[in-house]
Formats: sequence, structure tokens, C-alpha cells
Amino acid sequence: MHNLRLKTALELFQVQVWPYPGPVAVKEAGHMHVVDRWRYLGTAINEEELYELADSGEAEFDLDIYKILKKALTGSFKSQVIPLAIKDTA
Repeated sequence: MHNLRLKTALELFQVQVWPYPGPVAVKEAGHMHVVDRWRYLGTAINEEELYELADSGEAEFDLDIYKILKKALTGSFKSQVIPLAIKDTA
């Protein structure tokens, strides 16, 4: 019984696997939010900023941001998602 309660409680904190092969941009009103592995990297207004943010990958995971992104990317913003190809620097 204890194990079942523990499992149920831990399921609330389970994070879904990132559904894209890399970072994505989410278009919204003239700008683009850059996201990678459920981490919000920033907002870009042009292509240079877009790839600069995507290449940086500098952001920590935040459970609240994860919940917001998960809802947005599977809901109203699903059609606004643009997968980004990271430029190879090698």
C-alpha cells in the first residue's frame, strides 16, 4: 500500500521526454520563444538572435516553466512550433 501511494505521488513530478530532436522556436506576435529540452532559453526577434539562443543552451530546468510549455506545445501553440537545426561549429 505504501509503495502505491509513493508511486502515485512521484508521478506528479514525472517529466515527459522532450518531443523534438533539438531546440524549437515558438512563434508568437512577431517574436519567437526559444525552448530546448523543456528549458526556456529566451526570446528572439530575428534569425541571428534565434540561433544564438538555440546554440547557447544555457538555462536550468524549472518545473513551473515545464508545465506551461507542455500545455502550450500540445495545445494552442502546437502549430506555431518551428524545429531549429543547430549550426555545427566543428
